[in-house]
Amino acid sequence: MMGMRTAEREDEATGGRVPDAAPALHGQAAEKALKALLTSRDRTFTKTHDIGAIGRAAIETDPDLHELVADAAILTEYAWLYRCPGDATEPPKDEVRDALLTARALVEAVERRA
Repeated sequence: MMGMRTAEREDEATGGRVPDAAPALHGQAAEKALKALLTSRDRTFTKTHDIGAIGRAAIETDPDLHELVADAAILTEYAWLYRCPGDATEPPKDEVRDALLTARALVEAVERRA
C-alpha cells in the first residue's frame, strides 16, 4: 500500500528523527487498506476517516479482523494530532513505532484477504 511505503521511507530517511507526519501516514495506510477491502467486497461505507467506523464495516465482512481493527482505531487521532510540521510537539519515537507496527499488521492482514 502506498501510504505504508511512504511512511516507512519517511521513517528511514530521517536518520533517527521522528517525522511529524509519520503517525498520520500510518493511520492513512490503515484507513485505505480497510476501504480497499470493503470496495473489493462491494460493500459501501460512509465518507469518513474514522478507522473504527470503517473497521466496523470491515468486521461485518470478516470478523477475524476484530482485534486488528480495535488496535488500529487509535490511529484515527493521528490524522490531526501530529500531521502538520511545527505543531506543538513531535510524536514520541515509541508511539511512531507502535503506530507503524499496528498499521502494518492491519495492512498485511487485508492484503492476505485480497
